[in-house]
Amino acid sequence: MENHCAICALAGSLVKARLLVLFLPFIFAIHLSGQNAPALPPDGGGAYQVDSGPCLSAVQRAEIAAGLVANTAALAREGKLPPVSRSVVQFDWPVQMAPGLGWNNFYTVNNFVDHELVAGVREYECGQRTYDGHLGIDIDLWPYPWYQKENNLARVVAAAPGVIIGKEDGNQDESCSWGNGGAWNAIYIRHADGSAAWYGHLKRNSLTAKPVGASVAKGEYLGIVASSGYSTWPHLHFEVYRAEPYVYDNLIDPYWGECNFTNFESWWADQQPYRQPTVNAVLTHNAPPEIGCVQDENPYFSDYFTPGDMAYAAVYFRDQLQGMVSTLRIRTPNGAIWNEWTHISPEDYTSSWWYWGIGLPTSGPFGTWSFEVTFNNETHAHFFEYESLVSTASVEASPVAVFPNPARETLSIQGLQERPVIVEIYSAAGQLLFRQEAGEEGIRLSGLAPGMYLVKIMDGEAVYTSRVVKAD
Repeated sequence: MENHCAICALAGSLVKARLLVLFLPFIFAIHLSGQNAPALPPDGGGAYQVDSGPCLSAVQRAEIAAGLVANTAALAREGKLPPVSRSVVQFDWPVQMAPGLGWNNFYTVNNFVDHELVAGVREYECGQRTYDGHLGIDIDLWPYPWYQKENNLARVVAAAPGVIIGKEDGNQDESCSWGNGGAWNAIYIRHADGSAAWYGHLKRNSLTAKPVGASVAKGEYLGIVASSGYSTWPHLHFEVYRAEPYVYDNLIDPYWGECNFTNFESWWADQQPYRQPTVNAVLTHNAPPEIGCVQDENPYFSDYFTPGDMAYAAVYFRDQLQGMVSTLRIRTPNGAIWNEWTHISPEDYTSSWWYWGIGLPTSGPFGTWSFEVTFNNETHAHFFEYESLVSTASVEASPVAVFPNPARETLSIQGLQERPVIVEIYSAAGQLLFRQEAGEEGIRLSGLAPGMYLVKIMDGEAVYTSRVVKAD
């Protein structure tokens, strides 16, 4: 699963012949312990793999290095660059999850620095998780990297304080093939000890407004992770040099390990383990999710289902290793286990995903269900709504009414008898968009795109539902 410089491809066969169809009524559900739960093949998923190739051409790298040296000299003459000190630089992690994403984790670590100068590849732990000549660290967005990129959900931040010595911006940021190439969007920071960090493949027009010569603090926003330049996947390329000139002899690998010959201690304030088995996300979808290049990625997120819908329960891993067991459960609104099964990882993966088709019982119970996964001694849950439109009152046949329909700016609610209600609005795909308390003044729709939406109104005694059209 190496750099990001070729066409995306799914590895691992999709088991389409078998769906987990769980139509048994609730009273017949089998409550199993995690140890005795049966193994169940997934209906799809596997590894996500990309091919290798340099993130910069030799010409690009030489031009960048020369430009940074010139900028540094100019800043020093202008008094904007402090003299080099004997400060010790220790890096914090250079990417952060934006508020509101709500996943357990949002990235994997793919390629490390290549320390093999003769033949083959070798990274700091003497393994082969790199490609020939790679001079940095690749931090991949996972899962749904294009969704994260489009919605600014993965922020690049300064790993250490310093001064901006270079910026490149305005280049296309949706490369999905190494051959597409071109210049990347990047920012370059010099630290107090004279070392410098390169942050590459950023999103167009996302870079900090601070100019070259401005100072940044550790953890300060620099840009958004994307796929500009020679890249096939939204990721951050993080490259570090001890000093000028920016050549291999001055390269730093922030990770300390037995096969790191560039430096003899870690530059991380808290170095992450070589492998870090983690559940990145537990999600539900209303169709088999699709992973691929920007035009092929279709998450089909949904947290709202009704009888007859097929729900797809999916789990997304970082560093899922061969033989590791995941225990998966579907729980009813009262917390009871409705179904439970296990999955055993068939091999080592850096980024992996698996999903199962779920047919929920037509008789309920209705309410807030959960899909949970226990992996590596941690349990993570995702909640979704399962409602019967038959068992709840429709707005049209109840004392509560919503109008106008279609609506533009405001949706009014009538018949509340001066009591507040909770209103939820779902997309046509079943994704909960927002939830708020409302009275007869109604709710604002100005932030929604034109289209069809499901409105749920809950007054503590009944649930009223209606399909509403948001007009242009």
